[in-house]
Amino acid sequence: MSAPINPAATYDFNALAELRSKARGNEEAVARKVGEQFEAMFIDMMMSSVREANKPLKSDLFASSSTDTYEEMYHKELSLHLATQGSLGIADWVVEQVQTRKTQSKALADYQAQSPTQTVGLKQGLGERYE
Repeated sequence: MSAPINPAATYDFNALAELRSKARGNEEAVARKVGEQFEAMFIDMMMSSVREANKPLKSDLFASSSTDTYEEMYHKELSLHLATQGSLGIADWVVEQVQTRKTQSKALADYQAQSPTQTVGLKQGLGERYE
C-alpha cells in the first residue's frame, strides 16, 4: 500500500515539478502516484456526474448549498480513498505501461548495439519488409 495521496498535489504545479524530478530516479514509484492521482480524479468525475444526474430526483426539503458542498467534499475524499485501494486498477495499469516501456527501450538498445553485420543478417532473415 502506498502513502496517501496529497489532494493538493493533484492540482499543484510545484508538486508536479517535484514528481517530475523524482521520476528520474524511480519511474515506477512515481508512476504509481501519478496513476493514483489520475484514478482519484476519474472517480471524482464519475461521482460528480452521478450527483448532477440525481439533481432532479432530490427532495427540496433538505436542499441547501452546504449539503451540496458537504456531499462534494465527501465524494472527493471517497475518491482519494478508493484510488489508494486500487479499486479500478488504473494505477496498476500505469505502472505496467512504464515497465513495458522500459523493457522495450532495453530491447531496442540491445538491437541497436549489435554490429552492422548482425543487423544486416537479421534484416535479410526477416525480409526487407520489416525495415
